[in-house]
Amino acid sequence: MNLIKKKILYLCCLSFIFASCSKEDDIKLSSTNLESTTVPFFYLEKGDLIEKGIFREKPEFPIDEKGTVIFTTESKTKASGASGNGFYSSSFISNLYISNNIIPNAIPVDLNEGAGGKYIYLCYEKSNYIGINMLNFTTSGSNFDIDSYMNSNYFTRYISDGNGIYDMNKGAGGDYVYGFFNYTPIPSDRITEIAIVSGDSQRIIYGEGWTRINVDLNSRAGGKYIYVFFKKSR
Repeated sequence: MNLIKKKILYLCCLSFIFASCSKEDDIKLSSTNLESTTVPFFYLEKGDLIEKGIFREKPEFPIDEKGTVIFTTESKTKASGASGNGFYSSSFISNLYISNNIIPNAIPVDLNEGAGGKYIYLCYEKSNYIGINMLNFTTSGSNFDIDSYMNSNYFTRYISDGNGIYDMNKGAGGDYVYGFFNYTPIPSDRITEIAIVSGDSQRIIYGEGWTRINVDLNSRAGGKYIYVFFKKSR
């Protein structure tokens, strides 16, 4: 059987699997069902789950697609009429954590957008007295030694759902994507705002004064390109 016929058979099998399941049902494909290699993009409804070891390409986005979802903590601060804390333009990001529902202080951008799996929302807290300075995400094709990574990179906290470190690709296959941060006693080095930008290009940029963390939160899980940006005190 030549390569083209194999690909057609593979896609037909996938179509049959998904067509035979209702939208409400969880689809649980294991890495024993598909090889642990990058496969062509296939669509998952929200709530449909696949295990790790299944890596999907990005879908073919339409050339004329312009839609980009942008949400920032700054827009919420301005809408609330917050006046800041003296010399600095706003209070500081003091904690980051994960919720599977939109709750107060959740940034309403699904970190699994377009990739199926769990609904995942990054949530934040603000304080006038403490704040984060280091924030980063890392990817791994398999689970890795969290403590060793933190020690070697000087991180003291990880992004959690309250039950341990949280995979930003949970339920959607792809890479493990983990978030880490640190605190600083220096006000001018603290992060004041977070932005999440979701779109169809890995070249996503944002406005002046924002720094992009160059890790796609949908890494190898298909779906949209999703990046976190941050802004520090002036």
